[in-house]
Amino acid sequence: NINTSWVKFLLSNSNNLLNNKLNKPNQNLYVIVGGGGFGGESGIIPYIVDLDKGLWKVLEDIITTIDKIDNSLIYYKPHPNINDKLKKQMEEKFKDYNMIFGDLHPVTLCSYAKCFLVTHWSNTLKIPHKLGIPTIEYTNYNEDALKITNYNSAVPNTVTHFIQNDKNKLFEVLKKIDTSEVKLKIPLEMQSKEIPDIINKIINNGPY
Repeated sequence: NINTSWVKFLLSNSNNLLNNKLNKPNQNLYVIVGGGGFGGESGIIPYIVDLDKGLWKVLEDIITTIDKIDNSLIYYKPHPNINDKLKKQMEEKFKDYNMIFGDLHPVTLCSYAKCFLVTHWSNTLKIPHKLGIPTIEYTNYNEDALKITNYNSAVPNTVTHFIQNDKNKLFEVLKKIDTSEVKLKIPLEMQSKEIPDIINKIINNGPY
């Protein structure tokens, strides 16, 4: 169980943990959560065409498309199993973009996130989706995988928008999200006696 005081701290100190980079007027934070599959070390994702190159292309599509949105800041949270060499390659490849590479917990990012994105299905989207933050799965599954998932995410209950290899559609969705107002479905000021374990309640569909 996660201590409520810890959750309060994460929600109230997000900007400090982000090194106060969210201080520009109208700047919106777009969070990309890295999934397994890069380099074949974080689990096998057999449904994506051309494992390594396919994932690189999908990630590049996401980053370059977000970059077209005015006043956007990208936070990339790598998969926990990513190796240092691959992480450095990513940082070098995308060094010219307005990005932060870090390992903050998704709860920390929810206070400021305009949107959460993943390159393929991820249960990590569960918390931001429950909190009312738009979630996007932008991917490039092969035809067999799409038939299995009924041309949707493998975990559709955590995804607001499922986009299959369509940068134009991703851009249009991001533009709409960028101009919309995102409000957390829970108050930032929480009473411990009323909500002893907010994350557990969110994940298990409990009242909050």
